[in-house]
Amino acid sequence: MSESTALDPGAAEDPTLCFPDELLGEIFLQLLGSRSNNRHPFIVAATCRRWRAVALHTPALWTSVMYTISPTNVFPQNRWARCFDIHLERSRALFLHVDIFWRADCGFVPDLYNAILDLLRRAQTFTLSTTRNPGAYTLLGDAPHLTKCRVVYGWHDEGVPWKLYLRAPRLTAFEFSGYQLQWDDAQEQFLLVTRLELEVSDFSTHDFLALVSQTCPNVEELSLKVRTWFNLDGAILRAPHLRMFHLALPDGTLDSAFAAAFDLPVLQTASLELSGYTPAETVAAFLRTFCRTVELLGLDLGFSLSSSNSNSILDGLALCPNVWGLTLCDAQYRVRNDIIAGLARPTLCPRLESFEVRSSPLLPSEPQEQLATRLEALAEARRPVLKRIILTPAVLYESDSDEDDVTFEPLQQRLDAILSSA
Repeated sequence: MSESTALDPGAAEDPTLCFPDELLGEIFLQLLGSRSNNRHPFIVAATCRRWRAVALHTPALWTSVMYTISPTNVFPQNRWARCFDIHLERSRALFLHVDIFWRADCGFVPDLYNAILDLLRRAQTFTLSTTRNPGAYTLLGDAPHLTKCRVVYGWHDEGVPWKLYLRAPRLTAFEFSGYQLQWDDAQEQFLLVTRLELEVSDFSTHDFLALVSQTCPNVEELSLKVRTWFNLDGAILRAPHLRMFHLALPDGTLDSAFAAAFDLPVLQTASLELSGYTPAETVAAFLRTFCRTVELLGLDLGFSLSSSNSNSILDGLALCPNVWGLTLCDAQYRVRNDIIAGLARPTLCPRLESFEVRSSPLLPSEPQEQLATRLEALAEARRPVLKRIILTPAVLYESDSDEDDVTFEPLQQRLDAILSSA
């Protein structure tokens, strides 16, 4: 028996009695980190008097406010308001990391809504996600310490926008997903925001231009996914610092006028994701407008383009002299094969070093053989500048996930051998 155990017989049953308070507090902190443990601080504090004392003197234990509020545990809502107040009290002056997933079918009562705004005032990172109507649809207030903010609400709440007004001078990243986002007319600028991610059903031209050009004038990364038809109405979006742009648009949105409505002088990474029918000439206009400075380019062209339009896309790629990394996703296989064949010409993307093709390995044998033939010809024609051809299986149909034994591995090995040969 050790000397410490002899002095304290209870230590044989509870070895933590031998731990200094600082070590015990550090152990409690290591158990944090997932939403499944969101009540961990309360469980620790209710275990015994010593653990409670250590928990109450470990403010960092209370800085993670991560809760899923479901229909089965939502009531009474004032209980949740008190829970959030306890986090504020016991974390003392430390910044909070807030992640609330509201799955209840009802809206916030005033006490709970005010408690969430109190969390926002102390938060360094803040996420509020809903699957149902949370009632208020507003997020208004001071957030002097906030660096990252994410708001997500249920898509079935069509026609109901979120309204935001935040005084958050330290904000660097903002993400919104929902029907519509409206900024208050008095919204101040976010001069430090460099990353925006927006997924919306309805986005007016005024709101979009105001957000990117005025509210976040220094944005460097922008992801825009629009679920309904979107038009800039002849306006020009100027984003002088934008270096990365992901654009996902539905059927009918992208036209030549839209493609010409952007002034992005330092753009380096661009990706275009289309659903439904878009003329190849319009895709070419996008490439001509966006991609003169682009080095990394991704094209997800959908399945509506016909092979007769492949030349238009190749004409657009001819105006992308700086592209060294190209990704081609989910194109109709004849269009994809025509583009690959065209890339064998050294005048298209002359600096191309890496080419990735994302496709299903379960296509019929004839298009698969054509894909292999064109990729091998591309590897032969573009080496040694072209260093990598990457084949990535894509699940295009539900049955794909059941065919784990079908892969691109044999073709990938042949391509690697061609590119590595002298």
